[in-house]
Amino acid sequence: MRVFVPLLLIALCATACTGQAAERSQPASWSPAAAGTPSVSAVAIAIPTPRATETPTAMATPSRPPRLGPVPDPWGPAANGLILYGTTAGDIVTMPAAGGSTKTILRDTAGVPVLSPDGSRVLFERTAAGETNGWVANIDGSEAHALPTPDAKIGWEEWAPDSHRVLTAPEAGGDVTILDVDTGSTTGVHAPIPIREASWLPDGRLLVVSTSDPAGPVYATIAENGSGYALVHATNATEDYSLSGDGTRFAYNGADGVIHVVELSGGREIRLTKPDPTHFAFQTPVFSPDGRWVKSDRIDVVGYKVVLVPANGKGKVVELGPEQQQDNGETVTTWAPDATSLIFTCSNTGETWKSDVATASTARVTWPGLGGGIGWQRVEP
Repeated sequence: MRVFVPLLLIALCATACTGQAAERSQPASWSPAAAGTPSVSAVAIAIPTPRATETPTAMATPSRPPRLGPVPDPWGPAANGLILYGTTAGDIVTMPAAGGSTKTILRDTAGVPVLSPDGSRVLFERTAAGETNGWVANIDGSEAHALPTPDAKIGWEEWAPDSHRVLTAPEAGGDVTILDVDTGSTTGVHAPIPIREASWLPDGRLLVVSTSDPAGPVYATIAENGSGYALVHATNATEDYSLSGDGTRFAYNGADGVIHVVELSGGREIRLTKPDPTHFAFQTPVFSPDGRWVKSDRIDVVGYKVVLVPANGKGKVVELGPEQQQDNGETVTTWAPDATSLIFTCSNTGETWKSDVATASTARVTWPGLGGGIGWQRVEP
């Protein structure tokens, strides 16, 4: 999930929809990231790592929140839990998936929650004495504690499937750092070329993206210990990608304006879209959790429109919401964990919309104080 500075994210939102990638994903989960997030999905925070020349301060291990039942498989289906979002007042609030009253769980935050895959915890930012640091808390706001201070500005962060660790990559590229959010301990992952983005795969490897090559972004897989670096072919790639819910495929928008999907086992690649005189390009792909759809922002002659593209390359593109009357905007997307709906915020207007996948009906979201990223808790189906 790409990390956005929250105030800049809010400013962007005040400047792309008139009428749904958590997660560049929420991730799977916010990726308010989120937006692109993605999944997601686009929302995000800076997750610090300790300085190489310093020994991290010992951290007490927080108690884990009580579980009412089994947790969802990080690579399997999930049901819809609470919705979390940041407010214009700097709070993080929760709300039932069906709507209703909100509950404030955290105050004095940057307002961009990033939920763990098991739905039990949330990452966020908090600023003190002019310095912004990453924090982690339980889903009810308890056991909040700061994470170690990073060496460099973080440009990408993502929860591990075990919901105990987070990986981060420097904004300028470099080694990946894997941080245990309970103990503060870290390990590094070094690749032959600097890494800008990374995501865990079901077999424990990482999908990594490097952008220092003059020919464009390079996709590869690598083990956590830095071994087994292997290139993944991606035609005309950009670094804007989204991993499928089961971790077997990833979608990216190419420099050719086309959405591509690559199968990580075998390397098969298909093109989901093609440019034409009225639809110049497709961008900001976000896989649905069930792997059936890829949300995209379709750039038209004037403005852009949010669309759903069948992930198998077969069937019709589904249009969502009104045409956006600016040609430089994009959306930050959060999918419902059960993939029945999605929420997107338009960067040129700051407006947020929710669409039903089955009917394509889209309505404006007007939650109290909505001003930051959106996350959607995964619970056992």
